[in-house]
Amino acid sequence: MCLRGLCFPFSTPVDRGVLSQCSKPGCEKQLHAICGRRQGLLMIMTSENTLQAFCDEHRRYGQKVEADSKRVLQARAAMG
Repeated sequence: MCLRGLCFPFSTPVDRGVLSQCSKPGCEKQLHAICGRRQGLLMIMTSENTLQAFCDEHRRYGQKVEADSKRVLQARAAMG
């Protein structure tokens, strides 16, 4: 997670690179997409073709969003 000036465990200065905010409404945690991915945080492409990232605290919420997006895509594919 990107905190206190460094992105752990990679020691990347937070002032470098683009920070993404957790996609859970109301959460203000921010992370570098690459650092978050390396740390196993959830990042998904939604059915609206947007990338969403979720902090460690909101991973379960993100998994629900991911499941909902998959159902939408399956329904669209079934409609042809």
